[in-house]
Amino acid sequence: MRLLAVLLTACCVLAEGVDDRRSTQYVSRRKNRHQEYRHHRRRSLKGIVKNDTPTPAPMFDFSRAIVVPPPVAAPSSSPSLSSIGIRRLIASVAIWGGLEFIWGPGYQSKALWYLENVLSPVSSEEYVIYYVLACIYYASTGVRNGKTDSMIPVDPKSLEGWLSSDNWVTDSDKCTWYGITCNAANQVIGIDLPDNQMLGLFAPETQLLGDTLEVLDLSGNLFLSTEYDNGNSWMAKMTQLRKLLVAETSFGYNGIPVYFNGMVALEELDISNTFFTGGPIRGEAFEGLTNLRYLDMSCNVYTSTVPSIITNLPNLEYFYLENVEFAGVTQSLNFLVDMPSIKECWVDKTLFEGGIPSELGTMTTLTSFSASDCGLYGPLPSGLGNMQAMNRIWLYENELTGSIPTELSNLQQLKFLSVEGNRLTGEFPDEVCSVESLQSIGADCDSGSDNFVVCPCCTCCGVAECKG
Repeated sequence: MRLLAVLLTACCVLAEGVDDRRSTQYVSRRKNRHQEYRHHRRRSLKGIVKNDTPTPAPMFDFSRAIVVPPPVAAPSSSPSLSSIGIRRLIASVAIWGGLEFIWGPGYQSKALWYLENVLSPVSSEEYVIYYVLACIYYASTGVRNGKTDSMIPVDPKSLEGWLSSDNWVTDSDKCTWYGITCNAANQVIGIDLPDNQMLGLFAPETQLLGDTLEVLDLSGNLFLSTEYDNGNSWMAKMTQLRKLLVAETSFGYNGIPVYFNGMVALEELDISNTFFTGGPIRGEAFEGLTNLRYLDMSCNVYTSTVPSIITNLPNLEYFYLENVEFAGVTQSLNFLVDMPSIKECWVDKTLFEGGIPSELGTMTTLTSFSASDCGLYGPLPSGLGNMQAMNRIWLYENELTGSIPTELSNLQQLKFLSVEGNRLTGEFPDEVCSVESLQSIGADCDSGSDNFVVCPCCTCCGVAECKG
């Protein structure tokens, strides 16, 4: 087995005690990237929370990168641009004005070499596109960075390249390259490279595709990094991007970077389990993102609470804030009440102040709510029975007290109800047991438990049994 694959597996081990009971109800997120919006979350994303502010990685030393130049193609008899012409063209669009080709044998120089020596003549517009793609490849193929240096203390020659790189940096049509999707005009609209062992820097030259690129999926590339403002500012230029998925990468910043607000077409954003951590959730980062429907900010540390600009997003339907630490601030669940279109909200293993807001009962759109192991205390509000659209409730392993409210029987679409591992007592209402849609009910109905609930209709009793 490849060295890096072993290390990636070790780095993504689940946190002790993470419950995977929903695995039979929800299919793995990444196995279903074709679905427009996900109605599930993969439990393994709860694996690693960055519990401290990451030390900024040192600047990359691209001279140490492993690059095996592809075979040189035969020169064309009638090139559209001379070598000098290609250099002038690329220098005119290069993000550092051409200085990057003077600084040394960096990934940009390797990309330029590819244009001059491998690629058959193409139009000026196409040269720029191929340059961007070559930059992405050379910047992330076996290149050491601060994360690899701290986690893989081996000689750089032992770092391997991408798991799949079919046709990349060859003379073949870019639209046949692995993970690339083009439109009818031969423009690149999708880059889909999840779990592909990309190591190094994600090339900010991607901003040159800002007018066409719609989907960028880099999730699961643990050692793929961005650095500071220079490494993240390209996002502000991605005006057509609808999906940005970078979960479980080393994309990093001091909290949430403001550059998100340039992605005005964004519908889906997954930054869970990254190094966008150790700083505030900057509200201005979400200004103008009125199309955003899916947001996952799980498995990070934030030094501010959820800003109102997020809760007021008009089309946000799926919001995940699992296994999050709010450092130096207290966060309650009251933010949820202000979300006008929310359908699913999962906040498991995130510590909240207080209990379940009674105002939650006024929400008419919420269908799936999970807040297990969140330190919630107090009663189950009877107003929860007013949430007519609700079909899934997970509240296990909290400090909830009192009895099960009879009003939950009004939830005629309810399929899953999990309240075990609390301090609830009394009898489970017959009216709730009679809800025909219920498929799974969990409570502390084991007579040997300290807090005993009489529940003849429960499908499992206690945390241990319900986890099984």
